Amino acid sequence: MVITDQDHIYTTSLLVAEKFDKQHKNVLRDIEAILKKCPDKEFNRLNFEPISYLDAMNREQKAYNLSRDGFTLLVRGFTGDKAFLWNIAFISAFNRMEQLLNQALVTEHRALIDGLFAKHPQWRETAAYLQQGKSNREIADRQGKHIRNVQKMIVRMNAAGLNCRHLGIKPSTDQQAA
Repeated sequence: MVITDQDHIYTTSLLVAEKFDKQHKNVLRDIEAILKKCPDKEFNRLNFEPISYLDAMNREQKAYNLSRDGFTLLVRGFTGDKAFLWNIAFISAFNRMEQLLNQALVTEHRALIDGLFAKHPQWRETAAYLQQGKSNREIADRQGKHIRNVQKMIVRMNAAGLNCRHLGIKPSTDQQAA
């Protein structure tokens, strides 16, 4: 029902026509009516992507990829029990795929952070101290470094994309005791 392509979740006008038991030409007509009515061209671009496909006679035909918002706008006018049930099924499928995609992004983000900490072991300790609200001076004292070196390390961490105060790092027991 829905398709994922890297970080995008969408369905197609062909799937909508099939699942809602409508002729594809009528779904295209409804989409094009929305595109004409909507003054926000950016909204149209983001939610109704024109595509093409080859039909049974090997002719190129027009279709659309629809985002969740595009799908919702399109099918709000579809009526009947079958349309209602398919509407719920599509929304549920969009929600499931979005949840899976978000979980994958969180896992990937965590792996990137772990990779940075493996390459720069002291960054984890520094990030944990920052999360505890320690000042650069306190961190320098605890690590036996000059404050400028701690400041430079934090700049490098930020340049690597680490938001040091919001990483959710649990300090080790020796850091808690310090």
